[in-house]
Amino acid sequence: MAGRNYLVPTDLRPASPSDVVGQTLPLDRVMTALQDVDGLRLIFLDACRDNPFATTTGRSIGGARGLARIAAPEGTFVVYSAGAGQQALD
Repeated sequence: MAGRNYLVPTDLRPASPSDVVGQTLPLDRVMTALQDVDGLRLIFLDACRDNPFATTTGRSIGGARGLARIAAPEGTFVVYSAGAGQQALD
């Protein structure tokens, strides 16, 4: 959403973008918190890269397909279950 990725609880049913911002954890905030950890940092995201808020009719939250590109800090590796702009086949 707006070029930012959020870790979303599976039971979240947002009605507006403010619900997403107020009830989720931004991924960049997680990476910032881990920056002080010495050594290699790994983040595994089991994300299909599809928009969980998309609807077939009416408005949807997010707009873009998949997760936004991530510029991980040096020493941080982010692993996905699907490539950029792709959806997992399961």
